[in-house]
Amino acid sequence: MKFIEIKKEEFEVFNQSVRLGSFLQTNQMAELLVANGWEVVFLAVKNNEEIQMAGLLTGKTMTGGKHFELQYGPVYKEYDREVEEAFYRGLTEYAKTHEALELLAIPNVDYQTFESNGEPISEENTDFISMMEKLGYNFSGLEVGYNKRGESTWHYLKDLSALADEKALTKSYTKDGQYSLKKTQQFGIRVRPLAYEELDKFKKITSETSERRGYNDHDLPYYQSLYQAFGDRAEFLVAEINFSDYKEAIAAQIAKLDEQIEKTKKEGKRKELESQLETQKIRQVEAEEMLAQYGSGDIVLAGSLFIYGSAETIYLFSGSYEAFKKLYAPFAIQHYVMLKTMNNHVPTYNFFGVEGKFDGTDGVLHFKQNFAGYVAHKVGYFTYYPKPMKAKMLSLVKKMMGR
Repeated sequence: MKFIEIKKEEFEVFNQSVRLGSFLQTNQMAELLVANGWEVVFLAVKNNEEIQMAGLLTGKTMTGGKHFELQYGPVYKEYDREVEEAFYRGLTEYAKTHEALELLAIPNVDYQTFESNGEPISEENTDFISMMEKLGYNFSGLEVGYNKRGESTWHYLKDLSALADEKALTKSYTKDGQYSLKKTQQFGIRVRPLAYEELDKFKKITSETSERRGYNDHDLPYYQSLYQAFGDRAEFLVAEINFSDYKEAIAAQIAKLDEQIEKTKKEGKRKELESQLETQKIRQVEAEEMLAQYGSGDIVLAGSLFIYGSAETIYLFSGSYEAFKKLYAPFAIQHYVMLKTMNNHVPTYNFFGVEGKFDGTDGVLHFKQNFAGYVAHKVGYFTYYPKPMKAKMLSLVKKMMGR
């Protein structure tokens, strides 16, 4: 086995059929990073001239040397522990010979997996941590919540490999998830991709959402660069509604309930239907108000960005308008993308970050639990210092200078 630099074309071909991959480990991401001032290099472990594992390494010049990062790599077709160890050992040698002050590795490796409610379903992966520490990496420790990078090592995922069709997909959701999706269908909510010229609509949604929830949003040029770099592997989706159609749909529901109540003889069932009727009448009033306020054109309710890969689909960024939260628009978008992922025979749908708290305080987790997936706690962050004393001294100087 040998650890060498490979051409981007080799990396691209290898990446097309990997079993474990990430959008962060693609030529498209390399293009986006270069546009934002990073240097990139493609590295691999080869055996008999065949790539066994490969990774995209990024770098930037910092005070005292280079800062390198491996984000959610390496990628591979078949897992081999010996090859994995050779890859991470090769990274340390590469860092030593390329003036690195520090090398940060964020492996795409699970520490432990959990049921949707937080119950462990696998053993803790301490072997990987031990291997990395033996190779000279410093382990940052297990984290809960979002760190100072704005990242979480807890991901919410759904296995789609055993689902045969849309009916099976829908049935796999929780009852609340099925209910919310059904409502979007009754309301006539439609999902469509945005063209490049429409990305300002997506930015408007994320700006409103980030201000409401208190997190930092990307600027419009970033989203435009991502759109251009990833091409058809990225989709900026919006959920839209026509309030004229919505009003008609509510009226149809009311007529249907009136007919059912008229035919129902059981008191319990009648009360249930009457309760539903009252809810629809409230929605009818709201529909009339929204029609008067927003008009009869198509109105954007929510938007999300997804990256499609051969190993998984990633749910990356999203936003929604608070005024339309009762319309459940994000459910329509999620179902649209999971169905597309399933039809493309991609086994995993990655909802990405949650806090890792299962006490009911994580609203993002609560939303994602509607789709009945599972949680993977990633191993986290490992840093290698080729010259540890120099790195420590520079860190002390920065603290003294308040940087």
